[in-house]
Amino acid sequence: MKLYTAFARYFATGEGMTHMVVVSYAQDEEDIKKKFADHFSAYMAIGVEIHEGIVEQELVLTGPILESLRRSEAKQGWIDYYAQLHVNFS
Repeated sequence: MKLYTAFARYFATGEGMTHMVVVSYAQDEEDIKKKFADHFSAYMAIGVEIHEGIVEQELVLTGPILESLRRSEAKQGWIDYYAQLHVNFS
């Protein structure tokens, strides 16, 4: 098992944007992509970016949450983190 960060942004008309992130242990990149799809949908997983380890993502994975995840990783704690931020300007 490896720790991965899976991240995607979704926007269509330019009036809003959704940021989605999953940080979790998985067998491989396909497994973390499946976890992302299970949580956010297969459609949202089409453009997912996958990185090994914990990767800082603006707006969604910063500050105290990022620090807590890194502390958990250092102590070899199990991590399953899912977050979504949606903004709409219409």
